Amino acid sequence: MRAHILLGLALFPLSAAAEPPRIVTDMPVTASLVTQVLGDLGNAESLLDQSSDPHDFQLRPSQAQALQEAELLIWMGPEMTVWLEDAASQLGADHQMQLLHQPGTVLREYAEAGADDHDHAAEDEHDHGDHDHEEEATGDHDDHSDHANETHGDGHDHGAFDPHAWLDPDNGALWLGLIAERLAEADPDNAGTYRANAAVATEVLSALDTQLQQELAPARALPFVSFHDAYGYFTDHFGLPEAVTVAIGDASAPSAARLQEVRARIEASSARCAFTEVGHSPRMIATAVEGLGLIMGGEISPTGVDIEEGSMLYGELLTQLAGQVSACAVATE
Repeated sequence: MRAHILLGLALFPLSAAAEPPRIVTDMPVTASLVTQVLGDLGNAESLLDQSSDPHDFQLRPSQAQALQEAELLIWMGPEMTVWLEDAASQLGADHQMQLLHQPGTVLREYAEAGADDHDHAAEDEHDHGDHDHEEEATGDHDDHSDHANETHGDGHDHGAFDPHAWLDPDNGALWLGLIAERLAEADPDNAGTYRANAAVATEVLSALDTQLQQELAPARALPFVSFHDAYGYFTDHFGLPEAVTVAIGDASAPSAARLQEVRARIEASSARCAFTEVGHSPRMIATAVEGLGLIMGGEISPTGVDIEEGSMLYGELLTQLAGQVSACAVATE
């Protein structure tokens, strides 16, 4: 059934005569959502490829030029891709769409806001419908981390919310519809096509969601151990226990005291599986779980760095993550 659901992502595009606007996105997972709405009218250009760090990146001249020539930038927002903030501010609000700040988007705080020796205790309003995002600024990032939620020397603060919101399929479904409306506004000639594509993509995503809910049933009794706090949207949506994380939300290297605390939390939990993360050394996970009898479930990634770019990436990311978590849970039975 999974193959049929994912195949649907490649089959739904509808054609139209007029050319769509040129769209640039921040990273492949965003481009996947936009491409589903575009259908066979075109593909969204991602400034990042899958091998690049979505947090710690500098635009090349050719990419900066592509951004300036784009009619619309669709990106997660500066909490995720801080390197785009200055360039995006030059485009103005009429030529960009920040998905994390769309009304109705489900946002969550990091599980350990304010933990360790980093300050993540800033307020999180969670009401982004009329928030002035262009006045915000952020700091540096580690791979798949979120330093952008810290207060920095520039005096700006992005709050403590976790930016990996695409891992909640409800957000994905919401954004598909909102992207279609934004494209319909920019390109009225193809409005019907965008809305039809978004409707089909949402239906496909709903079917996939139902399937993954069933697949993850064996994992609902056991938390897993992950490198850092990037999977909360996924565990919240699918009713899984909150993961025990070795590093906090910013993915900074944990101190010896932090590792001792994590080991104690793992021992006190019913965790039986641990996952390393693509782009991070597995040594920290190995140290945290050494001698505790956990099964190593392989590498996971919140952005699907090992998945081919394109319209199917988003669904495959959710499928892959669910498969790894459920397979490890079954192996512990």
